[in-house]
Amino acid sequence: MQHLSRTLLSAVTLAAAASAALPAAAEPLGCRLLPGTYVTTITDIEGVFASRGIVTFAPGGGLLVTDSRQGGQTGVYDPFSAGQGAWSCGPGEAGGIAFSAISLNFPTPPGSAGSNFGRVDYQGTLDTTDGAISGTISLRFSEAGDLEAADPISDPGAVLETFSFEGRRLTAPER
Repeated sequence: MQHLSRTLLSAVTLAAAASAALPAAAEPLGCRLLPGTYVTTITDIEGVFASRGIVTFAPGGGLLVTDSRQGGQTGVYDPFSAGQGAWSCGPGEAGGIAFSAISLNFPTPPGSAGSNFGRVDYQGTLDTTDGAISGTISLRFSEAGDLEAADPISDPGAVLETFSFEGRRLTAPER
């Protein structure tokens, strides 16, 4: 009986290990190649330069986004933090990518009622031949002035602007 229990336990363990490996093997090539850091150029809907960005896709779905215009523009928009969020990847050779980041806006002057969350939602693709990413960005803001009640996850607000982005992967120099 003890031999049968060990054999059964070994078979269950082997089956569990094999099934855990299946999703990674079935994952599209683009999804496996995506993790890394990309330098992006962002343009408005008319193709006019808006900003540069740095986007880091961490293995497992973590995301960091930094934008060259985070310092704000007096009278136009307030300074905002770097964004943090999550990414996912879909089927297909290139793998469709979706990622969202949330940032905090810093009201000017400090203490004014303009505080809110910003959210950017990206839809795009990864070109597996050259490592380039491209797609669209939807910019949203939670209601200004009530950070405590704001819910940028369930209620990110209406899309205020749409942008396009293109980016290339940053690689380390050879040693």
